[in-house]
Amino acid sequence: MEDKLKFIYRIHAIERMFERDISEQDIESVVFNGEVIKNYPNDKPYPSRLSLGLLWSNRTGHLNNDSVN
Repeated sequence: MEDKLKFIYRIHAIERMFERDISEQDIESVVFNGEVIKNYPNDKPYPSRLSLGLLWSNRTGHLNNDSVN
């Protein structure tokens, strides 16, 4: 069985996505195809990273995301 990533969005992220017309598909595009600009291994509660990539709407976007295994 293939593992599938599960995305969990914080309220703050959902509010920003709505304000900036960013879809879940846009987020997934940056996560899977974007470039990691910086890793933050000591962030709490989970390590995070800053990524830059192309959104489905042909705009560039950056996001800070946590990664939980």
